[in-house]
Amino acid sequence: MNGVVAEFADQAGLDPETVEERWSGRPDRMAEDLFRVKDLDTGKIGPLALFSPYQPKIVHAYFYGDASTLNIYKGRRIGVSFIIIVCLQGNSFFPIVSSKEEQAQSRIRDLKNLFENAKIDIPMTKSVAGEIELWNGSRFKAYTGNPAGARGDDSAKTVFIDEMAFLEDQEATSRAFSPFVSLGSQGMMVE
Repeated sequence: MNGVVAEFADQAGLDPETVEERWSGRPDRMAEDLFRVKDLDTGKIGPLALFSPYQPKIVHAYFYGDASTLNIYKGRRIGVSFIIIVCLQGNSFFPIVSSKEEQAQSRIRDLKNLFENAKIDIPMTKSVAGEIELWNGSRFKAYTGNPAGARGDDSAKTVFIDEMAFLEDQEATSRAFSPFVSLGSQGMMVE
């Protein structure tokens, strides 16, 4: 993380200690400082501003909660899927599961846009419709919610099951993808 702090501090003209203090215990601030997004009204790229209080609370639940499964009950169009994508960072494997592969690939596109528009350089070594790999080995891959498709990949830091209410068999999908996180030491399911 010191490299990210130093790079951001240098680009922002700030003292690294100031940045480190600002980000300490606040992954929501770090996300807002590092990422830029497209404004849906103007089409211009601008700073990420989390939708309070929901998105910051979800970020904190993801990073500081002690549950192995994070269930988020929500309404439509409040940015929960997007904020989980923002949280999926670190040197690990992140399966993104949805009822339709196209929807899971949309989350991969969200990640690609985040990385391409970030305030610091986030190099991608692989970027195809259903998968992204970063220079540090982090990998994000789209999966359909079909339980038969949950085989033969690495253990994961987080399995994100997007729009779980629309899966044909929620329990079967959850059971099929849970081995991804049970193999790791600190895996999490986000549903």
